[in-house]
Amino acid sequence: MLDLTCRRRTGLSIVRWIKQRLTVPIIMLTATASPIDRVVGLELGADDYLAKPCELRELLARIRWVAAPRVAPRRRQGT
Repeated sequence: MLDLTCRRRTGLSIVRWIKQRLTVPIIMLTATASPIDRVVGLELGADDYLAKPCELRELLARIRWVAAPRVAPRRRQGT
C-alpha cells in the first residue's frame, strides 16, 4: 500500500520507481482522490486506488484481490 502524500517523495514518483524495478502489486490509499490523481496513479502502474477514509473490509478485499495469484486465460483451439 502506498499513500500519495509521502513526506520525502510524491506517491506517484514512488509508484513509477517501484514499477520500473519490481513486479509487486501496489494499492494507492490516499485522501487525495480526485479523478485525475486516480487516473494518473493507475496509468503509472498502481493496481488499485482507494480513497481515505475507507471501510476496512473493502481494503482487505482489495488487498486479497491484488495479492491473489493470476492464471493466464486458456486459449481456445483454432483462435
